[in-house]
Amino acid sequence: MIKIGRRVKNLSRADLNQIIPLHQDSLADIGAILGTNYLSRFYNLLFSETDHTLLGVFEKDKLIGLLAGSFNLPETHLSLRQLLKIREILLVLVNIFIGKIDPGRIIQRLQLEKFLFQKMEDNSGGIVILLVKEDYRRQGIGRLLIEEFLRRCRKKKIDEVYVDTLESFQGTLTFYRSLGFSIRTSSGRTHLLSKKI
Repeated sequence: MIKIGRRVKNLSRADLNQIIPLHQDSLADIGAILGTNYLSRFYNLLFSETDHTLLGVFEKDKLIGLLAGSFNLPETHLSLRQLLKIREILLVLVNIFIGKIDPGRIIQRLQLEKFLFQKMEDNSGGIVILLVKEDYRRQGIGRLLIEEFLRRCRKKKIDEVYVDTLESFQGTLTFYRSLGFSIRTSSGRTHLLSKKI
């Protein structure tokens, strides 16, 4: 249940000091492994381009959930690919070698992106990141963020919204299905879901 006073707000660069720690604490992805400098560039890129929206839910002055969304998912993927510097590519390779990053997940992600570029219309949006602070999960915050993003997509005449998740995240799959998303394609243990809007 959403507590009174919690609402979705647009995030800005001034919120980076809360966005980056929330990302690092909530998501064990490549971005979190690459660290603060990479995440700062990642979120600054999303802030700098008009085809993105960053939404947050605060409790008092503390960021407890965020959604980074794209109104042009193919362009977003192209932009984000250019963020990795040589040092970070080497860091990814080291982490693959020591077992912190599954190379299969990277291959699966690239296969999903190939599908996106072949099948996706220009007026397709996507959920790039959805994070909710651990202590605040199962309180409707993710649903609130997604519903607001979908509302904005409809306003921009977006026809379909995509999101990907891992097979092992059964709770996440159930959550997206409850919002009307269905599996569009799969690559290994990674699923690409979509919702017509």
